[in-house]
Amino acid sequence: MLEKGIDESTFDILFELLTISGKPKEILTKISKRIDSETGKQGIKELKELFGFLEASDTKKNVILTLNLARGLEIYTGTVFEVFLCDRSIGSSLAGGGRFNKIIGKFLQDEKEYPAVGISFGLDVICEAFKLKGKIEQKSNVRVYIIPIKTVNRCLEIARKLRNAEIETDMDLLEKGVRKSLDYANKAGIPYVMIIGEKEMNEKKVNLKNMLTGKEELISINEAVDILGGKQNEKQ
Repeated sequence: MLEKGIDESTFDILFELLTISGKPKEILTKISKRIDSETGKQGIKELKELFGFLEASDTKKNVILTLNLARGLEIYTGTVFEVFLCDRSIGSSLAGGGRFNKIIGKFLQDEKEYPAVGISFGLDVICEAFKLKGKIEQKSNVRVYIIPIKTVNRCLEIARKLRNAEIETDMDLLEKGVRKSLDYANKAGIPYVMIIGEKEMNEKKVNLKNMLTGKEELISINEAVDILGGKQNEKQ
């Protein structure tokens, strides 16, 4: 800020305002005495209105006002917000958003303002929160994960046969490699993986690995269907 030519007395006031704490009404009363710009007054007016609505609808219990939150300075045109777990067991926000009245007009290139409020959710953080609360027990419904080794097209046919046998099947279509695919299956809690390369294809076999015991078997598709608990409803 000094490099931008802002004197120390100005940013002393700024940091004083950013660190004010207390109830929303107390904070807004304090900053009202220090801010005299039209933009600042408009912001204070909007916040007073917002917390008035929250109080009237009895939803202010878990809502706090902080002046040091910044989100997308070129996007938002009003109040911004973020959502956290009440017990703060996870530091990252679960969601965030705010008002953006100009962005739609910019996309349409008509310079009009279209009143809008948006919110985005952090699915990874929400999943972690569910895990902490014990709400997620089963990671995946997939029974077997196919790992092709330069055999994707032919493995698609095997995946079809397994699904026809009512076996929940997923497959690595990006050919990430055996190690990464095994790591994925392990993290997802998938009980079996099926590793299929040129050798297995030539022998009309599949390499079936039990992820719990680590046991590997070079077997036919029919034998794999039996082990995986599927139905032999077509010729393999």
